[in-house]
Amino acid sequence: ELKRQENLLKSYDLPTEIPKIKKEDVLTILMGD
Repeated sequence: ELKRQENLLKSYDLPTEIPKIKKEDVLTILMGD
């Protein structure tokens, strides 16, 4: 499970084209209810 989350974060680890969206925010969205 943790490994899958890391892979998802890596897929979002793009050049900062969307500075408003941080990896932490993405994780919060993914883990959100």
